[in-house]
Amino acid sequence: MLFERKSEPSVDGAELCSELTDFLTEIASEFESKLVPDLSYIDEMAHVVNGINIKNVVHVSANQYRLEYSFDWELFLGCLDRNETGVENGRVLFTLEGDNFLKFNFPDNSSRDTREEF
Repeated sequence: MLFERKSEPSVDGAELCSELTDFLTEIASEFESKLVPDLSYIDEMAHVVNGINIKNVVHVSANQYRLEYSFDWELFLGCLDRNETGVENGRVLFTLEGDNFLKFNFPDNSSRDTREEF
């Protein structure tokens, strides 16, 4: 995704984290589905509420950054007349390329089969 910078192109690293946080918060709906895992480890009926919450962007090194986020989930168990909720935290690395392109290392959230376990 293309990062539309407000600061000078020469500003990088830790000085850019606040601007990256604001930018990613504004466009979170465009990529949040790639950050939310299959919630079947909680329950097949668990689902995300209100999308992701961008918490912070941290400068890791050179042009590499880490996006820290969280999301709320809920589960209604009708048979038990019980509603369960929780918060999950996550983080993902990304790089800011020379052409202001953000390249994310999105996790593989495809569902796993128990046959893959050793």
